[in-house]
Amino acid sequence: MADTGVGPHSRVSQCPPNEYQCGGTELCIHMSKLCNGVPDCTDGWDEGPHCRVFANCTLSACQDSCAVTQSGPVCYCKSGYQIDQFGTKCKDFDECSVYGTCSQSCTNTEGSYACSCVEGYLLQPDNRSCKAKNGRMSRCNSWQAPLL
Repeated sequence: MADTGVGPHSRVSQCPPNEYQCGGTELCIHMSKLCNGVPDCTDGWDEGPHCRVFANCTLSACQDSCAVTQSGPVCYCKSGYQIDQFGTKCKDFDECSVYGTCSQSCTNTEGSYACSCVEGYLLQPDNRSCKAKNGRMSRCNSWQAPLL
């Protein structure tokens, strides 16, 4: 078997932008919760010794905010934005690229998004799902024939 360089504790984070994966778990917490004095990860990982080692988050190049992680300070952005490839500036995050953001139509906007429904459906109060005008709920993009 070829060595991939990925150990048993290494995994690609599946967290949304501006969130950090708690060590050894699938739990994601917002970057602002790292080293804030309140343990949010089940093992207290987010309040570990790295908080003292990197006590000052002094990345002055951060466009928005800075958080202390186990590997040192990192920049993060306000909601609706993500860090660019250089790790300091914020760029729009395309929420519509995430499956399930909207049940039918999704339009990405700067720093946000808007859901809409096809003809015959109404946008629900959650501003994400659509309901047929005859009362049937739609949670997917496929058309469903009415029950007879």
